[in-house]
Amino acid sequence: MADSVCVVTVHGIGFQQPPVDGKPGYADALHDLLRTALRGRLGDDPERRAMGGPVYVSSEYDGSSAKGLGRLDNGRPLVGEEGQVAHVALVYSPSEPLEPRMGETAEALARAAISHGHYASTVGVLRLLVSDVSGALH
Repeated sequence: MADSVCVVTVHGIGFQQPPVDGKPGYADALHDLLRTALRGRLGDDPERRAMGGPVYVSSEYDGSSAKGLGRLDNGRPLVGEEGQVAHVALVYSPSEPLEPRMGETAEALARAAISHGHYASTVGVLRLLVSDVSGALH
């Protein structure tokens, strides 16, 4: 689309979900705030006619990055009218597996033990560990 601006939002770590079954996605509230600030200049995703909102683009959908990024294909407009600001919200998927990984945990602990001297003294680390354990138990 000629003469259009695109705002891409990345919201860091969290549950970044696109809209599902009529429930708003994670960036819909931000889109409403942007709509207030930009007034009529912010466009809605033309493929979300019922609710409006940002264009959600996923790094992967149904095991395929091509399907996830397909929303950015040429011929699929990001806004309804030329000249409007498009809001694209990135959704990183799939999520990291939740099962424990002992090898990675052991490696992280070994690296922390080796490099702790760059950040705190041994006594300081022990104090921190004692206060963390105490806080977790209470």
